[in-house]
Amino acid sequence: MISVQGSFPSQECCTGLADTALGEVVAFAGGAAPEGWMLADGRLLFISQYQALFALLGTTFGGDGRVTFALPDLRGRTLVGSDERIRIGEQFGTEYASLFLANLPAHAHTLPVPEPGTWWLLFAGLMVMVPVAARRVH
Repeated sequence: MISVQGSFPSQECCTGLADTALGEVVAFAGGAAPEGWMLADGRLLFISQYQALFALLGTTFGGDGRVTFALPDLRGRTLVGSDERIRIGEQFGTEYASLFLANLPAHAHTLPVPEPGTWWLLFAGLMVMVPVAARRVH
């Protein structure tokens, strides 16, 4: 969700946990945002009602810039910092992805083996010796 009320971000603002910066984005597990906040769901807002927030966001996330501007749409997304390759407000990636063995580089998991054909596991102070059928590199 995104703060639609609060201090305009500056050096003097937001030095304590109780301070809220205008435009601050936080993770929220509820379905309805508390007072002073809105869900970051891409909705359009009227510039005339949220002038200070528009001064921060502009049309980075949408809107016509004359009458409306948009909040970021973070549904199904995670936040990533911006840099010279990724601009603020740019969406990339996919909402859903499956990770398969083919997506991973070849690697091996190695454990010290006290004697050939076994491996050990130290769990809650107990050492368990288990026969190893085969080593598998994946």
